[in-house]
Amino acid sequence: MQFAPRESFNTQEAALFFRQARRIVRHPAFDILLANRATQHPKLLVVTSRRTGNAVQRNRIRRRIKAIFHEQQPLSSSYDCAFVIKKAGMTLPFDQLVALVAASLSSYSGRIEAHEA
Repeated sequence: MQFAPRESFNTQEAALFFRQARRIVRHPAFDILLANRATQHPKLLVVTSRRTGNAVQRNRIRRRIKAIFHEQQPLSSSYDCAFVIKKAGMTLPFDQLVALVAASLSSYSGRIEAHEA
């Protein structure tokens, strides 16, 4: 499944997402929240506060997370997902970030599907 290029959260959708989402990963670098997909295309929200770094750093981590998320098709296609980036996540090398996100999403995909059945 391909992601639509302009699928992003508006304010109302983001508020609804955070009411329905469950945190599946709590890590020193980031938290991952998932909710059932509300639209035809899965959506990704990357939250970076100003306290985590300057605009260049925040935009870099957003681009990295989006690239990793788009590669993780099995889980991401049935859920909307949010990454809440913490200060420790801003300094992770890309390879380590890929490994953490892939491991987190794959280890929790079975638990989520079993919980919903």
